[in-house]
Amino acid sequence: MIPRPRLTRIRLLAALLLAAACSGGPTTLSVEHAALGAALAKAGVLSGRMGGFSSFALSQISKNSKLTLVSDATGATAEFNAAAVLVIWDLHTTVAQFEIGWYNGIVGWNRLNVANETVDHMVTAGAAASGNVVQDRLTVQIPVLTGNIIGEATAYVKATEAIYVGSAGTYSVTSSTFGTPKACARPIDVPTPVSCVVSVGTVAGTFTYTAQRFSGTGGATLTQPSVSFSLPAVQVIISEK
Repeated sequence: MIPRPRLTRIRLLAALLLAAACSGGPTTLSVEHAALGAALAKAGVLSGRMGGFSSFALSQISKNSKLTLVSDATGATAEFNAAAVLVIWDLHTTVAQFEIGWYNGIVGWNRLNVANETVDHMVTAGAAASGNVVQDRLTVQIPVLTGNIIGEATAYVKATEAIYVGSAGTYSVTSSTFGTPKACARPIDVPTPVSCVVSVGTVAGTFTYTAQRFSGTGGATLTQPSVSFSLPAVQVIISEK
């Protein structure tokens, strides 16, 4: 039997108080981290959520590891950089939809072009939901909506500008640990109108998916066999000031 998911209740007011008290003041985003966040957002990670702050959240990825993943519809594989992300946001003042929500997933990419802010390939698998009760251990079916939680998977191939959207599969997190939160890194001389804290940790689990081509050209279907992972992770909590 799959154990019941352990729930972590995120109270955003408490997070803001923690942001004021936590160690490690604001630091500056490196050019590479900023480019990675922008490239992943362009490729579709957290697409349509967070009121334009997805690249800022993804720029907090500080460590990654390697996974060998399917890179196109032919079944070819490549080595990807990969990290797990757990992002929680409260943007109820400016965002009409998904104003309070969370995402728990893995992100893989390769061949980051810092100057152009692009990646050659990108894959994600994870779960998203509205509300501020976050599951940091869970098992979801892709693309099934259960309660307010939906399983998701996407893939992007720059060469053909193809985006694939998950039509079947499973994403499961079996362990999730994070350290002490600190203030998020921020763009150089660009004020960000949100409060943000980030903590670094490790997330482990498995995922598999089949995805159908949504746009671009190339094969109609991309299939990723089951992968086990234990990845560096970031937990990012963003709220309006």
